[in-house]
Amino acid sequence: MEVLVLHSVRFTLQTIQPSKPLDYSIDQASDAVAITPLITTIGYTNPTLSFLYKSVGGTDLDYGSLMYSFNNNTITYLTDGSGNKYTYQNQPTSTNTGSMVLPEALQQTFFSLGFRWINNNTGGVTPPFLIDNISITVLPYPIETGVSITY
Repeated sequence: MEVLVLHSVRFTLQTIQPSKPLDYSIDQASDAVAITPLITTIGYTNPTLSFLYKSVGGTDLDYGSLMYSFNNNTITYLTDGSGNKYTYQNQPTSTNTGSMVLPEALQQTFFSLGFRWINNNTGGVTPPFLIDNISITVLPYPIETGVSITY
C-alpha cells in the first residue's frame, strides 16, 4: 500500500474578515471552492481519500461538500453508497473522515478535488470549513516476479 499525501495542502474556506481569522460574514451569503493540485491515480488501484475537517456555520444551511473535476470547470459531487453527496456541518472539533473509496471514474486518470463551502446570510458560528491532512491511499499494480512459461 502506498499513500499519496498532498503535502502542505491546507484549506480554510471563509469569507475574508482580516480582523477575525477563521471567521466569516454571517450576514453575507457565500459559495467558495478550494481546489487541490492535480492528482494522478495512473498505475495505482483502489484509491481512498481521508482528511481532517471542522465545519460549523449555521444549522442545516451552512455546509461544506466534496467534489472532483477532470478540468477544473465541470464538477461532480462525491457521493456515498446511497448517492447522497457528502456534506460537512455541525462539527466543531477536528474530525477524521475515515477512508472514503473514490469512484471508479477517478481510477487511472488525472483529477482535482474540490472542497466547497456554502453559507446563507442568516447567522452562524465559526469556524466555517477547515480541511487538513488530505491523504489518498492507493495500491500499486502488482508486478510479475516470475517468468511465465505459458502463453
